[in-house]
Amino acid sequence: MIEQQTKSLIIFDMDNTLISNNTDYYILELFKDQSIPKGFENKYKNLLWGDYMNNVFYEVEKEGITVDQIKSKVQSISLNKGFSEIIKFIKENKEKFDCIVVSGANVLFVKWVIEIHDMTDLIHSYYSYPATISEDGKKINVKNHHSHNCSVCEGSQCKSIILKEFLETEKKKNNLTYSKIAYLGDGHNDFCPSTLLAESDYLFPRIDFSLYNYLTKKNKKELLKCKIKPWKSGLDILEVLSNEFSN
Repeated sequence: MIEQQTKSLIIFDMDNTLISNNTDYYILELFKDQSIPKGFENKYKNLLWGDYMNNVFYEVEKEGITVDQIKSKVQSISLNKGFSEIIKFIKENKEKFDCIVVSGANVLFVKWVIEIHDMTDLIHSYYSYPATISEDGKKINVKNHHSHNCSVCEGSQCKSIILKEFLETEKKKNNLTYSKIAYLGDGHNDFCPSTLLAESDYLFPRIDFSLYNYLTKKNKKELLKCKIKPWKSGLDILEVLSNEFSN
């Protein structure tokens, strides 16, 4: 019997939360005119996100842009202000926290960001769109994450499913129940997993981004049980983590 463990869980969204830009859009600066070919958006606008990005990477390959160039571009994105301090704090209190990344990018981009910002030993696991590099090393291939019937989320990824499965697995395999959860996000797709959070948990929506606007302008706060702490800088989050999560 595995001894009962208690820790806190920190969940990072990546694009526009952990880092200061959106990787899927930022790589478009590699095109000569810094955008995908004319007419591309209309041609593929009804596709699921994984299928859409697969076509983007097809155009990237046609443009002669290499995987190494894409990796370098992704890794050039800086952390958001205050997040280096968050990372330092978690590393200093590593025994108290597990950290995961739940992202709408793809696993290659997530892995590259984790590597360049020295978070490999910090991140318990990460979840995103499956992605591989072709055998000839010239193209990134993306698959949709999973199918689901959630009416809130994009059709090929529901972060609630990811979070629920992670929590169930940790409880079953490691007899681990998290005393508190901190969810750091900015996008509309971060609302659905927030509905799983308990009264002891915290949601950190980035001010003036779509999650924050959805909660405030659409008045969806009453659908959540957790505490809500909006942020402009990671230092706003760090203040709560150091006061409420490090005991």
